[in-house]
Amino acid sequence: MKKGTYYLRIVKIFSIIAVVLSLVLIIVAILTIKNFNAREEQIMSSALMTQRELLRGTLSYIKDSINRLVANENVSQWADSEWGDPNYYFYSLKLYHATREETTFQDYLDYTISITNQDPKSFVISSEGTMQKNFISFSPDENLLKDGVFIPGIFKSNKNNSLLLVTNRKVNDTTLTFLSTFKLPDELVNNKDYEYCIHDQTRDITISSSEKFENSIQELKWSLDGTEASISGYYCIVDSYSDLGFSVIYAYKEPAITSITILIIFCAIVFVFIAMLTLYLLAQKLYKPVGETLSKVTEDEEVKDEFKVITEHCKQIETLSLELEEALKEQKMLSEQQKYRAFLRGVPYITADNDESSYFTVAAVMFECSEEELNLLFAKLDNFSKQFPHVHFVRMNFIESAIVAKADDSESSKNNLIETLKSFSFSLNEKIELRCALSSTIKGYQTISKSYKRASDILSYRYRFRNKTILTEDDVKGEEKHIVFPLSEFNKLITALLASSPEAITIFDYVVERNTNISFEEYKRFTFTMIGIAIRYFQELRTTPEELFGESIDWSELYSNSDPDKTLKRVRSILAKAMQSNREKEVLEESDTLKQMKDYINEHCTENIMLIDLANEFNLTPKYCSQLFSQLSNENFKSYLNRLKISKACKAIEDDPEIKISALSLQLGFTSANTFIRVFSKYVGITPKLYAEKIIKDSR
Repeated sequence: MKKGTYYLRIVKIFSIIAVVLSLVLIIVAILTIKNFNAREEQIMSSALMTQRELLRGTLSYIKDSINRLVANENVSQWADSEWGDPNYYFYSLKLYHATREETTFQDYLDYTISITNQDPKSFVISSEGTMQKNFISFSPDENLLKDGVFIPGIFKSNKNNSLLLVTNRKVNDTTLTFLSTFKLPDELVNNKDYEYCIHDQTRDITISSSEKFENSIQELKWSLDGTEASISGYYCIVDSYSDLGFSVIYAYKEPAITSITILIIFCAIVFVFIAMLTLYLLAQKLYKPVGETLSKVTEDEEVKDEFKVITEHCKQIETLSLELEEALKEQKMLSEQQKYRAFLRGVPYITADNDESSYFTVAAVMFECSEEELNLLFAKLDNFSKQFPHVHFVRMNFIESAIVAKADDSESSKNNLIETLKSFSFSLNEKIELRCALSSTIKGYQTISKSYKRASDILSYRYRFRNKTILTEDDVKGEEKHIVFPLSEFNKLITALLASSPEAITIFDYVVERNTNISFEEYKRFTFTMIGIAIRYFQELRTTPEELFGESIDWSELYSNSDPDKTLKRVRSILAKAMQSNREKEVLEESDTLKQMKDYINEHCTENIMLIDLANEFNLTPKYCSQLFSQLSNENFKSYLNRLKISKACKAIEDDPEIKISALSLQLGFTSANTFIRVFSKYVGITPKLYAEKIIKDSR
């Protein structure tokens, strides 16, 4: 059989896909190589900048140390003394201690400073001791010392990976020589990917990591400072230390073709080949069943358009039939859900089923778990209930759901529901607690809403029966005549306690009053419940009575007390005292926050700070920060800031009545002199100029 348009279309489509996929793979490979090179370059650049900053920091500290030594009185006295004079040795000792003080952080920065003068007989004094010039060697460079005088410049040091910086400074009428050794960063010296070159501007001599790199950088200008440049094979940064007489070039090698780059290119080529081959085989495989089917139908006749034959194939009808069957099944399930939800809520619902003769048992279901797990558990229970005939799951609200079991007799209905719940509870994680309650089995669908209401009422007793998963009428029989403490009131009480609301005591008294006429045993159980609420309150606050109001509570004594009335009064007193202490604690925390706010404003009042700066400092929203500041200080943020600035302005004018208004306004953080004058006049009543004139007049 000759292949027709369908085959040609498949070949065309997959050819286009192969080409597009190949281009995508090639582009991805190129971008991957570029991204890899860029990341390598970024890593190298970041590491180099780190080494650069380490060296800059060391040199900066050396310069600061030299400046402090030049200004040191001991250095000045030593410079003025002559060699051989007794004072010379005395001041030499003082100078030794001065150098030791300046190199306290030697282990951290790895540098030393030595001092001498141009007298050939003068000692070299450092934190390591005092030595004669002829018996000391800082550098292998023979031109370092000439006629007893150290030559200024930068030299290689005898210490590993270190340099020697020789500088002259004038102290009084004496020229002192400072010899500073410092270590180059290990990463800069030991990493083969980094290069450096140091140019002594005074002696026109260079010190470099390699001769090859030194020859490569002749094209760069040494006078550039902090300038980035690129030479063949390197990326460079030039730093000029003109005050120290030398410049430094840092460099790292530009990324070249690596084994990873070759691997990426090879993988891209292999993927392109595999993609083309796979698509070709896939096109042949896709056409094979069509070709075989057509060859049987057409008996090797020439087919110009396979689509006309394919549309007649019966598989399309079977597919549509299956889809229709699934749609009808889904529609039936949705209809059942809608019907039973209406039944449970007591909403009239027209149904063709003869449900008046059937028996229904309803279960109210609730999980004690986190909110994240709740939706997953309800979905799981829905799927699980579908395994049992005539058992329907209906979700009623965010936390509660119901299960309705239908049967021809009362016993079967109840057994089907219990079997479903037990099977589902066995499949749950041990940390998840399933709580459910069963109503009595009643005949007729119109009774379903009453059954669900009864099941919900039974479920409200779940806290009394922690050891039971499924509660029934028999479990709570007789209980309803005793303790009256609905779940809604329980939640209200807990919420009011956590809010430290006075309403909590009102709710507490109301609940106690409703349970005064119950039996003694039930009254004790009610007392235990109220003690449990008090314990839970402290658990929610994450504190103890002793931490909150300085009193230790013996809970076991409360539980063992034989007088419930005294116990309830004691619990009430504990809760009232705890809420009062908690409110006082919150007030103190707010007062402390206000003090911190005012301290921050006092510290930064001369800056152009705004409310958002204050809010960011204390991790608050600007609106809440403004409300809290106004509530605690009876003054808004802007008014307090301006009043503080004007107070400082008055003090400044009193100290110097001749001060310029424009300079004072900038000093206090005002955006303009006009704004300063306007605010000053508002708080003082006169302009700054008149206030200064008044100060001058009063002083006379």
